[in-house]
Amino acid sequence: MTTAELTAFAAALIAVLNPIGTAPIFVAMTEGLDGKERARVARTAAVTATCALLGAALAGRELLSFFGISIDSFRVAGGLIVLLMALAMLRAEPTRLRATQEERAEGVAKPNPGVFPLAIPLLAGPGAISTMLLWSGAANNWAARGLLAAITLGAGIVIYAVLLAASPVSRTLGVTGMNVLTRVMGLVLAAIAVEMMAAGLRSLLPALAA
Repeated sequence: MTTAELTAFAAALIAVLNPIGTAPIFVAMTEGLDGKERARVARTAAVTATCALLGAALAGRELLSFFGISIDSFRVAGGLIVLLMALAMLRAEPTRLRATQEERAEGVAKPNPGVFPLAIPLLAGPGAISTMLLWSGAANNWAARGLLAAITLGAGIVIYAVLLAASPVSRTLGVTGMNVLTRVMGLVLAAIAVEMMAAGLRSLLPALAA
């Protein structure tokens, strides 16, 4: 995979994971916990989300082959899911593609919501899984998959760092600042989603490329 492709993957993965958008939810779910307990929840969420994504990366190509789905068809479908999430981010609104209100409420009531709903489906939700399946399906050798795995591990570290800093960052930026960052990430994600769908459509419908 080229450097440009790897850079696009890293940008898409961080944007679709949207740890900044998850930070306020993390703060609400860990309200009343001390620093050590909050760090434990953040670590659980980061590790679980990373493992889920790595599993998708390792099995992505085989999974698509098993269901008889071409990589180009998945580019269009995955790009559409990612675009819907990006549009919700541009409006600074929660989307049911990530988690429903009921799932968020259940998470607040849990003593350790790190696995559910923080890691799955808030972080490693349909959009993130689709992104992993798409790029891992396009990786035609283990070296490329290794690079994707390294980037995914890096994304897990970013998740952990953002969640650890969630409380002070939320207080500093406020609701407006957090919404601005979410909208910027949504704009980046929307552009990446359009590129994903365009690449798939060009291969599925060669006349478009002409």
